Amino acid sequence: MKARQYEAKFSAEDLRNIFEYLPDGTLLRKSTGKIIGANKMNSSRRYYQADVCIDGKPVKLSLHRIVWCLCTGLWPEAEIDHIDHDTFNNRIENLRPATRVLNNYYSKDLQPIGKSGHRGITMRPSGKYRVRAKRGPGGERQALGDYDSLEEAIAARDQFLSPAQPPLWAGKLQVAWGQ
Repeated sequence: MKARQYEAKFSAEDLRNIFEYLPDGTLLRKSTGKIIGANKMNSSRRYYQADVCIDGKPVKLSLHRIVWCLCTGLWPEAEIDHIDHDTFNNRIENLRPATRVLNNYYSKDLQPIGKSGHRGITMRPSGKYRVRAKRGPGGERQALGDYDSLEEAIAARDQFLSPAQPPLWAGKLQVAWGQ
């Protein structure tokens, strides 16, 4: 059974009985008073993990997912992105839900490209920022429009890559097409 399947066996309340979230992003195991995660890592991914017991068997769960559940009351449906790319920084302010595509875009291994310093965003001679992006590995590249500020362009690209939310550029297209 995979770790995410085990998550369903714990509610946020169950986790609160086991752990206490500390403001520096660490967890305190209430039964022992020990800080969790300092020495336990998944060496292939470099995330802190905590051992919890399910049906008498120890199971490793990722700390950033536990922190998300403790702070929001729900297990994340998809992936959790570390905003600063430091996978050991599990402060709730540093965590955000992300699709696989969006998480890959934010990956530290992907270097920024172009003069804008951001993937899929180029600066036009007019001073506007053009956004083009694609969803998924086989997706076609789509033009999302031109934006006055880099922040607007980044937001439009991120909205496009996050399918759960209506894209910011949809309103611009309706205005541009007179609808």
